[in-house]
Amino acid sequence: MAAIAPSIFLMLALAATPTPFEAVATMAEQLSSDNARGFVRMFSPSMEGYEELRRNVESLDAAYEISSSIEILGQKENTLSVDWFLELKPKSGVGQLIRRRERVSLEFQSKGKQLEVIKFQPISLFSLPEQ
Repeated sequence: MAAIAPSIFLMLALAATPTPFEAVATMAEQLSSDNARGFVRMFSPSMEGYEELRRNVESLDAAYEISSSIEILGQKENTLSVDWFLELKPKSGVGQLIRRRERVSLEFQSKGKQLEVIKFQPISLFSLPEQ
């Protein structure tokens, strides 16, 4: 009987819905890991500005090595305020390093055992650099 208990605890831990903090940390990790699709999957397709965000993130991921880091500034229920820092280094080796830092607001909702972003401001954090 003792062998069953650890596997039950493991199943419960794996089944737990992530916190908003864990979700945004995963998002930053997805960007830094060259995984634009994983990042975009964390957003609700019905979110205002979703298509623009998706296109821009996929274009950035194709052209740049992205370093992404976050600092949580505050949380109120399912809304986070985050200081988000990006470094964009051209994959071609030609061009300058671009640094962006923005205070971002994210609102999450539960979708099954996951959280999805239903509001992200400002989307311009992921705008394409002007040529």
